[in-house]
Amino acid sequence: PMMDRNKKDELPKLQVGFIDFVCTFVYKEFSRFHKEVTPMLNGLQNNRMEWKSLADEYEAKMRVTEEEV
Repeated sequence: PMMDRNKKDELPKLQVGFIDFVCTFVYKEFSRFHKEVTPMLNGLQNNRMEWKSLADEYEAKMRVTEEEV
């Protein structure tokens, strides 16, 4: 579904889910043992905030669209 052109607006939500359920755990565990990974964990968290912002914008737009119908 990630590369489905018809569902491109869902990509931010998918990215947030992937970051939350896969990436964050991996980076947190790696950074516990290798402090060099900590900047990558910080980058991941910043990246998640950007994707979350895009996902929230899309959700807000969809709510407005549903209210208009």
